[in-house]
Amino acid sequence: MVPSRMKLSSSVARSRPIADPGTQKRSKPLPTVERYSGMNRREFIPDLASMRQKERLEHIKKLQADKDGNKPKRPPTRIFKQMKQIASLESPISVRQRLEKAAIMQVHQDFQTFGLLPEVMEALVKDALRGLEALEPTPVQRLAIPMLMKKHTPSVSSSADTPKFSQHLIAAETGSGKTLAYLLPMLDTIKRAEKQEKAEAAEKAIQDAIKQRERNERHVFDIEPPELVVKDPNAGRPRALILLPTSELVAQVGGILKSLSHIIKFRSEEIHRDVKPGIIRSRVFGRPIEVLVSTPYLLESLMKEDPQLLSKTAQIVVDEADSLFDRSFSPITNFLITQATQLQKLVLCSATIPKSLDSYLNHRYPNIERIVTPNLHAVPRRVQLSVVEVDKDPYRGNKELACADILNNIAKDGTEPGFIKRVVVFVNERESTTTLAKYLNENGFKAIDVSRDTGTRSALAKFIGPAEPLSNLNTSSSDANGHTGNNNKNSSISNSSSRNSNNSNINNAYDDHDDEGEEDEYYDDNEDDDNNFNNENNRHVSKTTNISSQPTTARARDGLLILVTTDITSRGIDTRTVKNVLLYDVPFSSIDFIHRLGRTGRMGRRGKAFVLVDKTSNKSWVKEIKTSMFMGKSLL
Repeated sequence: MVPSRMKLSSSVARSRPIADPGTQKRSKPLPTVERYSGMNRREFIPDLASMRQKERLEHIKKLQADKDGNKPKRPPTRIFKQMKQIASLESPISVRQRLEKAAIMQVHQDFQTFGLLPEVMEALVKDALRGLEALEPTPVQRLAIPMLMKKHTPSVSSSADTPKFSQHLIAAETGSGKTLAYLLPMLDTIKRAEKQEKAEAAEKAIQDAIKQRERNERHVFDIEPPELVVKDPNAGRPRALILLPTSELVAQVGGILKSLSHIIKFRSEEIHRDVKPGIIRSRVFGRPIEVLVSTPYLLESLMKEDPQLLSKTAQIVVDEADSLFDRSFSPITNFLITQATQLQKLVLCSATIPKSLDSYLNHRYPNIERIVTPNLHAVPRRVQLSVVEVDKDPYRGNKELACADILNNIAKDGTEPGFIKRVVVFVNERESTTTLAKYLNENGFKAIDVSRDTGTRSALAKFIGPAEPLSNLNTSSSDANGHTGNNNKNSSISNSSSRNSNNSNINNAYDDHDDEGEEDEYYDDNEDDDNNFNNENNRHVSKTTNISSQPTTARARDGLLILVTTDITSRGIDTRTVKNVLLYDVPFSSIDFIHRLGRTGRMGRRGKAFVLVDKTSNKSWVKEIKTSMFMGKSLL
């Protein structure tokens, strides 16, 4: 059985039905036939109601057969390799919810319609959206920002276990702008509360001055006591808290807040394990802060020093909620939420909602307001997926050679002219990052390996920032990790391979067309063997064979920067300028598939992805994933 934490939920937008007390447990009702319930189906179903009635009659016949002693044969068990998921055909969003969301998105076509403060709008345009051509809100921002800006009114509930603060769930596909969807309402609320407090403080100061004047008139000859130096009561008491699972995400969100703070004028601090303990204490307890960004474990250790750290926190955002409510993080996350005694708003945010999290939210927060986009759990169709079978010619099971060949074709495809090309390669094991990066560096590429075991996380800045021109690239022979590539080896190989003018580059695996709406077929190198290899010697490729014999290969590789990493960088990292992603290993679940492919095709851009499959991979499951992507279906 596949655990529920590895299965994606198909009912994220649905609320938990209220059960009538005293009634017996009833069977699951039949799905309602709705206007959009037949979307994205491969087979035409004329009448769902009649189909369900037919299934019910067949079930009755089976029950009758059981009574007679003639038990029907059980269907064959499906093989689950690499956590295979079964896609559900039920529509997770009803027609009414679709129409309501369509009406909301129609109203909010521009950021001006949200009613944000002028300073928030100025910071949004000049800092957050700088460099973007379209300054329009994304679908999730059109849905989430108006909901989160509503003023919270505490609900009157008879149950003591029901939270008195408002709860919101933002569930949208990767690269849809969820970070700004919760940051803008948070900062707007903080600034409005700050203005209100300043007005109240000014009025109180006037009243205190009047009382002091009256007191001085009555006690003219009294000696005034010396003024006491009182510590700022707001020091170490953040107004808002953002919880993230990794230090990379903490640094990224903290950087966005820093850029917005220049115009909005607020203090934000980020703390993670890469920061020294002394600096962490000075950042948190040294002065008042409005927004604190942290990982749960580090914040829990600070709570031991000061249990009142979250006593004035009114807003908590749990980003990547599927990770922070998993078994390892859930106890600490729940503890931190309960310590915020003045909490008014809780926001959970994630691109994937497993069934375990869906059921947990129904139990813990039954009144949570769900903000779900129609494309949840779906990879955008603008991302083109190509499947490369490594067992076939010319690779003969050599995954490293297949990876290098695809990267070589990416370097020479003619896209992104004048800019550095960035490629992210995902592996399943930490040890594979160093091994694969070393192989690529020895073959003339510039590769950086990042995992929990390596200390080169600063290299992520080269993949997160805006596109860089080729003039900024260091074309020295050493790579970003400090390893020196074996350039002499590559030069000798290139010279030896250039003697044969009939030799051509291995380019079967890379499909350079970019037609939307056309499904790519499985890679089959047998069709192009005659074009790519003119003699039998070219068909036997080993690890020492050069990847290309073209004279422009070295210059093309100089403009290619490769990141070899694990799932540590697959969540939330804003790699909007990355147009190519390579899955060296097949992911274990559809959740990992969504997050890895989500590193490209972000914010409406196009992207290409490649996945290497061999005899140990579940090729049928990968084919289902590719078909679901082409049809726009959820990867459940």
